Amino acid sequence: MNSVVERIEKLRASRGVMKRQISLVCGKNASWYSKILSGERRLTIDDLEKISEYFGVRPCYFFSSIEDE
Repeated sequence: MNSVVERIEKLRASRGVMKRQISLVCGKNASWYSKILSGERRLTIDDLEKISEYFGVRPCYFFSSIEDE
């Protein structure tokens, strides 16, 4: 799993958001996020922007070396 996806997972878990919700936020089917986690699919910039907006963070949060903003 790449570091961007790891940060999404950490944020998702800390906020009690179900994996299925991430797929819905991006307008994808339920298996889409599982494929992102397993590396079968890549996360697009558009999807990252949607996820960022959902969590109320800037997209750069997922690339930062700072643990908490």
